[in-house]
Amino acid sequence: LRGSYDLQDLLAQAELPTILGTELNLQKMSNNNLRVGKVLNSIFFELEADEKEPTESTQQPKGPEVLELNLNHPFLFAVYDQDATALYFLGRVANPLTTV
Repeated sequence: LRGSYDLQDLLAQAELPTILGTELNLQKMSNNNLRVGKVLNSIFFELEADEKEPTESTQQPKGPEVLELNLNHPFLFAVYDQDATALYFLGRVANPLTTV
């Protein structure tokens, strides 16, 4: 999954003037009068299929149950950190049978 998104409108709608407006203070980064011109989010997420059957030497130690999936139809996925209770990424794959 690869994408690049312009977040300028989204942040403006969220009314975050300290990020987009003249109130932003970047003096710790530079003595020049810096301003944010554009906010972009670019991602690349790759999931590779491992079609090898595990052998005794490659099997994982006892732990969480392994869930086998056949991703041959549209799906949503998330990258979530349970310890930090933070959602890092939410994605949608419309056609998993195509390659990037």
